Amino acid sequence: YTVMSVPSGALGERLGTKKVMFVGGVLVTVGMGLLPFVERLPDRWRYIWPIASQMIMTGGWSLLNVNIVPALMLATTAQNRNGAFALCNALRNLGTLVGTIVGGVLPGLFAGILSATLNEPGPYRYGLWSSAALGLVGLVPIVWVRLARQARNAQQYSTGADPFPFLAVALLVLHIFAGHGGWATCQAF
Repeated sequence: YTVMSVPSGALGERLGTKKVMFVGGVLVTVGMGLLPFVERLPDRWRYIWPIASQMIMTGGWSLLNVNIVPALMLATTAQNRNGAFALCNALRNLGTLVGTIVGGVLPGLFAGILSATLNEPGPYRYGLWSSAALGLVGLVPIVWVRLARQARNAQQYSTGADPFPFLAVALLVLHIFAGHGGWATCQAF
């Protein structure tokens, strides 16, 4: 994560925040989706595969997290930025909490559905795929959000003439909630 942070910011600046966040979300989802395949691999790959899937996921996680602040900056004005950041942080933590709880419940739920025990890999496999599915849901708001820096004169800043950008902030916050929920669900295993 740390190694990817500086390149993540540079890529966001060069290619655009929205594109880099989308690629990051895809990488996170791919990393989560690859992990359950470990049980189908030959023994020599079973030790490397979880680490490789975590590296893919963490690289994508860096792309997302480093670029969320610039995305919020582009979606808001100086007057409404504090509220957007507060909402972002609150739902990020709520997504992590909900995802962790869901991640803890899913194996037992799938064990019951599959008539399996928690000593078998099936309940965990489906739980991990559920986290990847939630990661895919987190990509949808990124596709819909519009990020544009508009020229504003000093009078607009001082009068607070710009309305709160509900749609852009709501989409980014929905992405943050679903992304953190999926990540936390996967990490619960």
